Amino acid sequence: LGRMSFQFQVTGSPVSSIYPSQHNHHHPPLKMEKRTPAVAVAAVMLLLAVVIGGANAIDLCGMDQKGLDTCKPYVTADPPPPAVPSAACCQALSAANLPCLCSYRNSFMLPSLGI
Repeated sequence: LGRMSFQFQVTGSPVSSIYPSQHNHHHPPLKMEKRTPAVAVAAVMLLLAVVIGGANAIDLCGMDQKGLDTCKPYVTADPPPPAVPSAACCQALSAANLPCLCSYRNSFMLPSLGI
């Protein structure tokens, strides 16, 4: 199998897009400001299910599975990471979306992954 990449976009009511003739009222798009912690937890759980479930390749913030594996030793909690990342990790990070990666910085799931 090839790479798996996840992008989610909610633009309105799924019911009105499935049954347009039965629902004549308009639902405004959901705003990102209205996300609840439960939605964030569900997204993290989905991501972990894909990773733990043995997907052949994933794409997380522009990094593929190989890049994530290459950099994992430099972000693990135990043993303490080496002071300087490898050239391979730096190369993988050069293609990454750094603000996206930083959004996972305080995730409560990281300690369970040893990060």
